[in-house]
Amino acid sequence: MASRSSNFMLEHIEKIALALAGIICLYLLFSEVIMSPSVVEYEGSTYSPGDIDKRIEKETKELTYRLAGEPSSAREPQEKLGDYISRLENAVEIDTSLWPAVPRLTDEDDDGRQYTVPEAPGISDAAVGWIRALAYIPKQEIGGLVTYNDVETEPNDLDLVTVEAKLDVSGLYTSFNESFAGPAVKPQWRDPCLANPVCAAVQLQRSRKLADGGWSDWQDVSRLKIDNMTSLLKVIERVEDLPRGGMKVRLLQYNNLEVMSNILHPAAYDIASAEEQWFPPSLHEKFVYQMKEQKLAERREELEKVKQEREEKLEEARRNRRDSGRTATSDRQSSSGGGSNWMSGGRGGGSSLESVRREQPSREERNKEKEELRLRREQEKETDEDPVSQLDQLQITSRSQLEEMTEPLLFWSHDDTVEPGNTYRYRVRLGVFNPLAGTSKLKSDSESYKDKVIIWSNFAEAGTIDIPGRLYFFATDIREAVNSVFVEVFRYAKGYWYSKRYIVEAGEVIGKLDVPEEESNEDIEKQGSQAASVLIPETVDFRTKAVMVDTAAVEDWTGGRSLRPRNYFNMYYSYDGSSVETLPIRQRFWSSDVLSIYNDIRNQMKQPKQPYRARGSVSTSLTPGRTGSERGKSKGKGGQNWMQQIKR
Repeated sequence: MASRSSNFMLEHIEKIALALAGIICLYLLFSEVIMSPSVVEYEGSTYSPGDIDKRIEKETKELTYRLAGEPSSAREPQEKLGDYISRLENAVEIDTSLWPAVPRLTDEDDDGRQYTVPEAPGISDAAVGWIRALAYIPKQEIGGLVTYNDVETEPNDLDLVTVEAKLDVSGLYTSFNESFAGPAVKPQWRDPCLANPVCAAVQLQRSRKLADGGWSDWQDVSRLKIDNMTSLLKVIERVEDLPRGGMKVRLLQYNNLEVMSNILHPAAYDIASAEEQWFPPSLHEKFVYQMKEQKLAERREELEKVKQEREEKLEEARRNRRDSGRTATSDRQSSSGGGSNWMSGGRGGGSSLESVRREQPSREERNKEKEELRLRREQEKETDEDPVSQLDQLQITSRSQLEEMTEPLLFWSHDDTVEPGNTYRYRVRLGVFNPLAGTSKLKSDSESYKDKVIIWSNFAEAGTIDIPGRLYFFATDIREAVNSVFVEVFRYAKGYWYSKRYIVEAGEVIGKLDVPEEESNEDIEKQGSQAASVLIPETVDFRTKAVMVDTAAVEDWTGGRSLRPRNYFNMYYSYDGSSVETLPIRQRFWSSDVLSIYNDIRNQMKQPKQPYRARGSVSTSLTPGRTGSERGKSKGKGGQNWMQQIKR
């Protein structure tokens, strides 16, 4: 039996091994594949490899369906401003007296109160002024925390227009008080916070004169390139266009000393020219007048000094002649003998008279006393009419009480984008914030202001102003035989005029990049090491872009009632090849306007070139980049040495 059993196992060993292997494979398939312990966690659940594929496929289909469908409206963000203001007001150790009262428009306590929108601000006496000078121009963009004082600058030519006007501050405060806290308002509705007007903007517009004599449309003038608050002070007129926070944040931002000063009294560029300085138009006239008076006084002093030196030389010559005559007389008396006592007595009396005369003040001393008296009077006059001090007094500081002002407030705005050779006209208006914008607290007669952020004044016309060109050329003579013209080109560069003469023939361009004539650093007046020296340009751009076309003889008549014939030549030139312009050759045939421009430029070129003024050498309350507190501290620093300060 044992033998047969052993034979069976041996005979079927292969089948038994295959069966065992199949059983093991089936176990592994069931335990490791079908009932696999490998799972994936996804959004808090576990999935097998097969199930996770099904889940991902399902979500993919859902996402594709949602992307193809209409977008759903986003949930409105929750307003947090009220909570922030509440926390700020109730914070520990905050001195709220540092902040001015701010009108807060909340929907709370809305007990049906109704107000009338205040009247528009009243402005008057608009005027326009212009200066041309060498200014410190920034080399990089200014904005935000980057101020004019923080960037590198370079001296360059600038045409700056300033428009000023006067604001009726008293009338503005009265109007706001009547609307929000006056007798006509119910006692429980009176709100002194709303009665505090907040300045919103000064809008400057200009129109350019066209070639046909008409005017272009009015255009807004952008703020100066040196203003770092340009983005903040962007004019927004509709409630729906306000940034997040609406009128509440807008009023908080603008009810600030520095912002108010920037709106009403924007600073100008630092001027590098030694004999020019920016002032508002009304003060600039005084500045120009006093600078002329000072030049005349200096000229008179020079002439008086020369005259005095001449008189001293003549007096010395006469004294020498008298001394030589006395010596000769004395010799004759000594030789005559007996008459010497009589002559000596007579001479003695003369000597006594001479000593009395010498004890009296000399002409030089009297002139010196007169000069000292004149200088004292001029200094007293300068102190009373010092434009630097007056400019400082205009500035709004922490001590300013606008609600108590009885005199109109002078404000201004700048334009540094004018083009030389054009004529512009300007108008200006001022706006204050409408604290009722976006609310339901307006009476029926003020409903039109519900969506208006700013209450604007009427436009005040400031007048027109001509911006002279920086490049001129004049036909001074002609060579008839070869049909060539002598042309003198003038270019304003780096604060001064330079000239160059050319001989031009038909078809040639007038002017080129060239070395200026008759200029050297030796002609520059030295004024100490604090001021930067004047750098005469090595080359000046005298290119006019005008091409001489031809010349032609002209015969016409001149004179008033008694006409007489006149023969001269015209030079024809063109800028674009299509239109041709003319210019008479030789000065005596120029028009009075052309001759006036030529003589004016020539006179300016005769003035000695002064060293550039160092940046920041003239300190006023409106120095660019200074804060309101710093501006307030500079009051009264002008004094009677303000002209010397300007010249440094």
